Parts: sequence; structure tokens; C-alpha cells
Amino acid sequence: MPRHEVPKRILNVRRLARHDLWDVVRFKIVDGRRMLRKWLADPTVSDDLRVGDAALLARFEAHLAERVPQKIDILTREQAEAMLSAQGQTLH
Repeated sequence: MPRHEVPKRILNVRRLARHDLWDVVRFKIVDGRRMLRKWLADPTVSDDLRVGDAALLARFEAHLAERVPQKIDILTREQAEAMLSAQGQTLH
């Protein structure tokens, strides 16, 4: 059964294209990429409904390749205590 309209989730992903991707939370871009891949791979969707989606997917992938995920450093209790005890002291 062919689809006759674009789902709301794809329309929301397309709205991301209006913004500077550096101002968008990384998760939304990753999730949008996942949804676009599924949308473009669906054989029941007509090519008329997919216009511009392949270019948007390429833009998301290029942006994610450039934008590395933030590193999270986990402090041990000993490191945190050392940092607290060093407050107010000079480092030389």
C-alpha cells in the first residue's frame, strides 16, 4: 500500500535543516539520521515524497563526522578529594 503523505516525524527532521546544525542537540541529528535512513530505504514511499531527503541525510552525516561526541571524564573519589583539598593553594 503506497504512502500518500509524509509522516510527522520526517517533517520534524526536515525542520532541523532550517537551523544551524551546531545549534541543534547532537541526539536530534543522530535520531534524524536514523529516521531518514529508514524512510529512504522504505520501498513503499514514492520518490516524490522523498525529494531532498537524501541531501539532508548527507548533510547530517557530514556534520556528525565533523562533530565528535563530547568526552565525559569521570573523577574518582580520590581525585575529587585532591581537587577539593588543593583549592586555595598555588600550583607551583
